[in-house]
Amino acid sequence: MDRVREHFESEAGQFDDIILKRVPMYAEMIDTLVSALPFGDANGLRILDIGCGTGNITRVVKERFPEASVTCMDLAENMIAAAKKKLAKLNGIEFKRCDITEFEFREPYDAIISSLTLHHIRDGKVKRSLYKKFRENLKPGGVFYNADVVLWSTKHLASLYMDKWGAFMEKYLTIEEVRDTFDKHHAEDHPFRIMEELEWLKDAGFRDIEVLWRNYNGAVYGGVK
Repeated sequence: MDRVREHFESEAGQFDDIILKRVPMYAEMIDTLVSALPFGDANGLRILDIGCGTGNITRVVKERFPEASVTCMDLAENMIAAAKKKLAKLNGIEFKRCDITEFEFREPYDAIISSLTLHHIRDGKVKRSLYKKFRENLKPGGVFYNADVVLWSTKHLASLYMDKWGAFMEKYLTIEEVRDTFDKHHAEDHPFRIMEELEWLKDAGFRDIEVLWRNYNGAVYGGVK
């Protein structure tokens, strides 16, 4: 994970611009995740944002649930600094810089959410263990939803959507920047097939497991405790 941390330490200042040019329909993906949180107008919510980046998803969460307490966790110090700046006017937010595999859960959450983070975990056993830990640290009726990179089930679809991803980026980036993005993807990203992810959630004890949204190589999925 050192390479991943160094990557995001260096990109934190440009992340908000970069993400829109490299991730198709990023805003729609985040809106889908937050809209799925099943809490109505509830107050006193506790939410964990894994891989908070510059605070984009937490900002949307706080727009919908102004009284929620959110723990923003990220591996990169510069991302945490950017999130603190972006969210400075909002109350009820704490920040933790750590690897999710080392995060210490102290009280149960109403929701555990993540965006574009967990695909950096290369070991499926570690990921399955994390899903069990997430469920254990949710309140009854709590949810885990993840917006992330996933794999398709066939080589044809995998190739098709990699090509579509490249065509999307070429609208905004130079050929060299697109190649650099693909190089980092192959070196740092370790997505699994979406069907595997859903099976792992089931094995962890989640119910009402759903794929909420899918486009290109991205998906929003999760389940309920």
